[in-house]
Amino acid sequence: MRTFLAVLFVCLFLSFELFSQQGDSDKDLLVLLTKMEKDSWVAMKAKNEEFFKTYMADDARGFMADGSEVLKDDFIKNLKDWDLESYSMGKTSLLQVKPGVCFIFYKLNYSGNHKGKKIKFDDLQSSSLYVLRDGKWQEIFYQETVMPKSSNVK
Repeated sequence: MRTFLAVLFVCLFLSFELFSQQGDSDKDLLVLLTKMEKDSWVAMKAKNEEFFKTYMADDARGFMADGSEVLKDDFIKNLKDWDLESYSMGKTSLLQVKPGVCFIFYKLNYSGNHKGKKIKFDDLQSSSLYVLRDGKWQEIFYQETVMPKSSNVK
């Protein structure tokens, strides 16, 4: 009986350790992906095409708040037409779909000019899907969702 209890205790202890390590791993991953997301906004403001060549997966795609769909090459070509004036990101959260595939979610505001036209979005819900390929995290999907006005929500 003592042996059984000792084995049970060791199994429970190891399970707890593995669970807590996974939690730390998720926290570390959220910190990493949040930094990458912030770096992408800094790079957009700086019109840094080189950053996006490695940050985005070759098969990346995005759906923007204005309803447009953008592929990686188009996004990079379009950077020169953007003048991002400001942006702010809310608190991020992580959803790990499976090892090597993670979403981060956050509230977003940004303003600027696109081809001379003033653009301003407040209270967007933003999501980025990251994949781990060849040991490097890359954004493969990005989406901005315009949130309905609270007075319109029933």
